[in-house]
Amino acid sequence: MLEGPTDIKVQRIEEAEKIGFIACHDGYVRPFNLIHERGLTLTTNGAIIEGFDRFFMPHTAHSNGHRADCNESHCVAVRFHLHPEVEVIHNGDSVHLAVEGKKMWHFMSPDTDISLEDSIDFAELTGPQRTQQIVLYFRPALTEKIHWRFVRLESE
Repeated sequence: MLEGPTDIKVQRIEEAEKIGFIACHDGYVRPFNLIHERGLTLTTNGAIIEGFDRFFMPHTAHSNGHRADCNESHCVAVRFHLHPEVEVIHNGDSVHLAVEGKKMWHFMSPDTDISLEDSIDFAELTGPQRTQQIVLYFRPALTEKIHWRFVRLESE
């Protein structure tokens, strides 16, 4: 098992049209020599959730370039686990999500391919339920940061 993080930083974001945070932890430093940073904002009208995930080596926290000493073959996966009742339509470049044909959301990531994979939800009282997850794979040595967003679609 991996040891937990020992250094956690959080910065709150409060702007006129959105709120959110940027959080960073060192939980992957010991096994992979990578720090994970995630930023997430929600528009005040609740229509857009956008964010980023960044993985970087500890001594490059303030660099903007790629790191030659980071193994280019190492891949990370950013996962968004979905509730079993969410209906998913994956068209390659994006994913449409719906619950009972209502509350439609559109997910996209301009920086990497979007994959759908099987997952398990353990939160149901009836026991484990089969579900899906959105997965974004990338190589931090080549692409340090990826962006993603969920956009609520208007009901018809």
